[in-house]
Amino acid sequence: MNEINRSLLDEANPERWGSLYKIAGYATIIMLIIIPIQIVIFTIFPVPASIESWFELFHNNWILGLIHLDLLYVINNVIVATMYLALYFSLKQKNESLMIIALLLGLLVYQLIYHQIKLLKCYR
Repeated sequence: MNEINRSLLDEANPERWGSLYKIAGYATIIMLIIIPIQIVIFTIFPVPASIESWFELFHNNWILGLIHLDLLYVINNVIVATMYLALYFSLKQKNESLMIIALLLGLLVYQLIYHQIKLLKCYR
């Protein structure tokens, strides 16, 4: 077997990316747990309306303040990036150039959504 075919077989070997797939699987489960937690927290504790309320929130409960500043959303984005990476490596044998474009667009969309949410919060 020549060197090119051997490297292609190594590239497609699931054992090579097995740990990434496991991490992405666990990350997906964590993401499915984080989303309902966010819904409950934002339902029970509304977002502060004034600057003074924000300072009071951080003084009384800094963890809740960080959650209201989208800490869980940032964690969720890291998890989604891990999932996208695992999808990229599992599907890139079909069409690598399309998978690179899909990975890039997927990561860019999450950043755009994050900044849109911040912008909408400013206009409340």
